Amino acid sequence: MGEASGPISVTVARTLDQWMQAMAVRTEVYIGEQDYAFGEEFDGADLAGATHFIARLGVEPVGACRVRWYAGFAKLERVAVKRAHRSGHVVRALWRAVADLASRKGYALVLGHIERSLLPFWQRSAGFEPRSTRPSYWFAGREFVEALAPLARHPYAIDIESPANALLVCEAELSAPAPLRVAS
Repeated sequence: MGEASGPISVTVARTLDQWMQAMAVRTEVYIGEQDYAFGEEFDGADLAGATHFIARLGVEPVGACRVRWYAGFAKLERVAVKRAHRSGHVVRALWRAVADLASRKGYALVLGHIERSLLPFWQRSAGFEPRSTRPSYWFAGREFVEALAPLARHPYAIDIESPANALLVCEAELSAPAPLRVAS
């Protein structure tokens, strides 16, 4: 099946079926194609403070990723795109959604552990640059490097002075393009 045309939508998983769509894409790519062991792909961090993104063409999930949130940086992980949709458009759509939510949450940096062979793609597509002070490492027979992508400050970034209603919405609503309402 070739890559379908049409707009790619990216959403934050809010329901169990959406989360399962993200896990299905990851299973197909990492376990089915790349021969990762189950425990290497599903490491116990999926339900512990992670945010999952799903990319779709129409209603079909074609890509997914997860982000974990740390003090001072967000960590992009488990980026997976179905083989028929690897032109780069799906990854760039996922990246835009991740970068927008991370900057909206006030983050200025995203860390990625990137397979060395994919680093040039991530440099072009998202501005990641390798951390020269950190050594590469091997995982599941593949060499990885740590890389950082800087984020521009979001005009509606959440901070300690944000109105209460900005702190009450879920992440899926933060990823919506419209600014949050200001309490009257």
